[in-house]
Amino acid sequence: VSEAYRTLEVRGFVEIRPGGGAFIKEVDLNSVFKPFSQMISDDYRLILDTLDARDVIETEVAKLVACRANDQEIEQIKDIIAESKKAVKTGSNGLKYDDDFHMALANASHNKIYAMIMNLIKDALTKSREATLNIAGQPSKTVDDHEEILNAIISGDSEKAGIVMRKHLKKARENIIDIINKE
Repeated sequence: VSEAYRTLEVRGFVEIRPGGGAFIKEVDLNSVFKPFSQMISDDYRLILDTLDARDVIETEVAKLVACRANDQEIEQIKDIIAESKKAVKTGSNGLKYDDDFHMALANASHNKIYAMIMNLIKDALTKSREATLNIAGQPSKTVDDHEEILNAIISGDSEKAGIVMRKHLKKARENIIDIINKE
């Protein structure tokens, strides 16, 4: 039982007070999502499964954003891409901006469930995104893909936004498979 309490404490679910006992902490989404994200990021099969899920989710997100995003959200996405371009020009892999781009799209879909799901898998995807963005030339290709997705969104063409997003995610999957095969 004491080992179980220690595990729950490490995961942030309980607080152990010496001489006072174990007390349940306020549960927030991050305390639930973190262990899930860690489990996914350590297993290449689950990373590939997550990419399959992203294909379904983010393709639909891109379509929704083309129909629902407001001017402020479009400007935010433009700013993320502009910052990403600057970072890549200075030699950064642009990981932060890649994460920001996909989360901004999820939020601009105006679908709280999609945003929650993307938040759930965001940390898990960091490992795969980092691996692919460390491939020579990939950061600038990623920025180009993001710009193409944004252009489809701005034009209001939801079908094209979905197609371009699917193409972008297919490249990411291929990169991950190449990395797995090399390891």
